[in-house]
Amino acid sequence: MGKRSDKNERLVNAAAELFWTRGFAATSLADIANASSVPLGNVYYYFKTKSEIAAAVAELFVRQLQIALTAIDSDYAEPAERIGAFFNLISASNNARATRGCPIARAMSDLSAVNDDVATKTGEPLIVMTEWLAVQARVAGLSDPVIRAERAIAEWQGAILLARAHGVPSRLDEAVKRIRRQFIAGY
Repeated sequence: MGKRSDKNERLVNAAAELFWTRGFAATSLADIANASSVPLGNVYYYFKTKSEIAAAVAELFVRQLQIALTAIDSDYAEPAERIGAFFNLISASNNARATRGCPIARAMSDLSAVNDDVATKTGEPLIVMTEWLAVQARVAGLSDPVIRAERAIAEWQGAILLARAHGVPSRLDEAVKRIRRQFIAGY
């Protein structure tokens, strides 16, 4: 059982990285097998198609985010502290996102041409983030919590695109700081 889950996990992690760096269409099952050190023939034991692997990558994104948000909920008692920790969490990936784009947005874009259900599932982390942030805003007594949360996530995604377009990762750092201030102060 341990070996099976280890191979499965390696395949999904390798696929996530390759889909982010190369894109879904440019990544073959052989590429995923090679990057995960799992023989190509074994890939089919775990996943019949590349779309099945993409669905598993989408589940990985959601699972990783839920773990991070649960940790924030556990570590911080006050909503303002949780909101700050959330913005620190998304800031931790600024350099990679400014250089390579957002893996969630890329997966949604790439997979919409192949499988709408998987593309929708891949975008679920953005929904989870928005809903969690809206709850924190509501608990903190901030007005229009859903609108605040949606604006913050939308602006973050736009800031990722602009930082990447300009090739200046520090632009994303500054944007996240601004989004955080606006989230607390109001738009």
